[in-house]
Order: sequence, then structure tokens, then C-alpha cells
Amino acid sequence: EEAVQSYRTLVKRYRTTQEAGYARVNLAQYYLNLLDKIEGDQRLIDEAKSQLILFTQQFTSHAMLSEAKRRLKQIYNIEAERLYLLAVFYNRKETPHYRPAASKRYLYKLLINYGDSDFINQAKQLLSTLDPEYQGEFKRFKEEQDRKIEATKIVLPPEATNKSLRKILIKQGDSDKFLLPVKDLDLTPIENTKEDKKKLEGKKDDQK
Repeated sequence: EEAVQSYRTLVKRYRTTQEAGYARVNLAQYYLNLLDKIEGDQRLIDEAKSQLILFTQQFTSHAMLSEAKRRLKQIYNIEAERLYLLAVFYNRKETPHYRPAASKRYLYKLLINYGDSDFINQAKQLLSTLDPEYQGEFKRFKEEQDRKIEATKIVLPPEATNKSLRKILIKQGDSDKFLLPVKDLDLTPIENTKEDKKKLEGKKDDQK
């Protein structure tokens, strides 16, 4: 646990360092070691995948890059296998759970999200037995998924991708000036205004 806490501290405080890269891969391995592949907690897979994706996005050259990619493929295979087994489960005609439509949906998701997994050929083969003409329905399913993803995309302001559009802020300590004049911010203390000074003086006289 101490080692895991050290890894978490590294990726939080020193995320751009090479050491943080090692920590991310080690954290992912830790989560995967806790995972029982089929019955395991999905949160462990999500945590491991998150660390590895962040690693591959951050480092184009690192001693652990090939290991990170290998572990990431392992996770994709775990997720693809789960979808495939669910498709098989709902395709058992002799059970009350027989739902061929549900089986196809799981297989479609496998084809869309895990096209490079080791289960792609098995998924296509099972789909062919469920519906030899599945290609048309699969195309419509994919288009619908793409529309849903597009609808949930976060639109970033132009400043997020174009540095030239960003406003330059004065850093603390670089200047003794405010970003805006104090008067424009209406920060003048009440007791410093002429009108309120008179009111305060009047109150003092009344108290005497």
C-alpha cells in the first residue's frame, strides 16, 4: 500500500516527469493484479485503463511505452471478451435468457469499440449465424452511436486550442498594479467615501 500511495503522489505532483510515467504503468499493473478477469470489478479496469491512456498520451518516448501499450491491449481484450460472453449468453436458445437482439447489440459494440481485439473474428462469426445480413443493421447502429457521441461532445472555446487568443494575465508579484483599476471594481471601502465619512462623523457626534 505504501508503494501504491507513492505512485499516486508521483502522478499527482510530478505528472510530467519520467518517474511519473513509471508510476502510472505500475499503478495500472497493481489494478490489473487485483482483477479477476471475468468477475472482476469494472472500476479496476477503468482505473488501469485511465492510467495507461494518460501515459501513452503524455509520452512518445519512454522505457515503459511498449509495456504500457501491451497492458492497454490486454485491457481491451478483457472488455471485448466480456461483451462477447454476454452475446453468447443471450444467444442460448435453450434458456429463458434467449435474446438474439441483445446478443447482436453486444457484438456490434465489440466491433465498434474493440476492432483490434483478439475477439473480433469470433464476434463476426457469431453475428453471421445470428443474421447473415447483419451489415446493414450494423451500419445503422454505428451511425446512431456516432450521433450520440457527437451530441455529448464538449465544445471548447477557441482559446483552448489557440494560444494567441488567450488574454495575458499579470502574475502575482510581477506588477504592483491590479488587472483592473480599483475604482472599476468598486472596491473602495465604505468608510473611505466622502458621503459615508460624514455619516460616520455624525454618528460619533450623536454618541457624545
